[in-house]
Amino acid sequence: MLSALLSRRTPDGGLIREIDGLRFFAILFVLLAHAGGIVSKRWYEQFGAVEPRLDVEALHAVMFQGKFGVFIFFAISGFILALPWLSAARDGRPAPAVRPFYRRRLTRLEPLYVFCLVTYFVLLTSLGRLSLIDDFDNLFFSLLYMHNAVYGVGSTIYLAAWSLEVEFQFYLLAPFLFAALTQMAIPRRRLALAAAIIFSCAVSDVTNSWFDSVLSYLHFFLIGALFADIFIENPDWLRRHQRAFEIAAIALLLLALTQLSWDHGRPWSMFGYVACIGAMIGAALSGGVATALLRVPALIIIGGMCYSLYLTHARVFTGLEQFAIDWTLLSGVYVADMIIVSSLMIAPALIVGALIFIAIEKPTMDPRWPSRLRAWASRLTRRPVR
Repeated sequence: MLSALLSRRTPDGGLIREIDGLRFFAILFVLLAHAGGIVSKRWYEQFGAVEPRLDVEALHAVMFQGKFGVFIFFAISGFILALPWLSAARDGRPAPAVRPFYRRRLTRLEPLYVFCLVTYFVLLTSLGRLSLIDDFDNLFFSLLYMHNAVYGVGSTIYLAAWSLEVEFQFYLLAPFLFAALTQMAIPRRRLALAAAIIFSCAVSDVTNSWFDSVLSYLHFFLIGALFADIFIENPDWLRRHQRAFEIAAIALLLLALTQLSWDHGRPWSMFGYVACIGAMIGAALSGGVATALLRVPALIIIGGMCYSLYLTHARVFTGLEQFAIDWTLLSGVYVADMIIVSSLMIAPALIVGALIFIAIEKPTMDPRWPSRLRAWASRLTRRPVR
């Protein structure tokens, strides 16, 4: 019963479970980084700088990978959005229409996004953190997914929304990009995708010097699209190379966690991240051990509600930091404090995210919800008064 309540629905029933499992690890990296950042800051305030020991470095390598988690989300978006165009091209069907695509993006994503940002704005103004008059422009441009472009920084209402603005820009681009790619023969299409990925990584030191936009992260969306093409056209090839993908995913993941940096101006790191995420997607789809791991029901459920978790976790963490946790109880053992307190912070974030998922996000996964809402409102207004 609880599993069904927390499981997401797709309009066509075409849920790729291992991709939702991959979403779990993406949101886990984000949750660990944001919770760990708070605990680390509070620990430093009480005990000073932590000694750079091996166990500390290993902990940091795993916990402070929030942006890597976002990179995985970008690649998954490229993968998922490319599928309808690629499958239509394979089957000889007409390409998806642009207007329904945009309508579906809006009806699927906007309700929760608008609810969270407006709620946070009201909450922050009531607490005196923001000004109703002076900061209303921040709300306005955040709702239009333009805060990054206008102010050069993430939203002051919800900083983590910076990546959702990047995603929104890709949604605007996607129908035209995929329509053009599916006009090409398969070899040319893959060559074009590979060339675009290489070029986007190579110029990332330039694009990352601008505000956060789809141009700064296009390579991640495109690696997802490239593996969507392989998944649609050559699924047997993925299965035949299962072991190679799994070994590459493990090796490149260790490289990403320990050696790569997502700081601006690091093109070679971008190449490394792209290769790592490509190997992870390939391993996820290859039908081996990685696929089985990513199909664990708990991972699929949490990964499936990652949008709700992403839009709520930071505010939950802030509330816990300021009102619920007695930071004087930290033990002074850095690694233990980081693991225990971060875990205690993530648990209520999962609960809040699950409640928001059930109340708002899951109902809007049904593409018919706007018409059903209109029908319900119409019946309500026509109900006779007794």
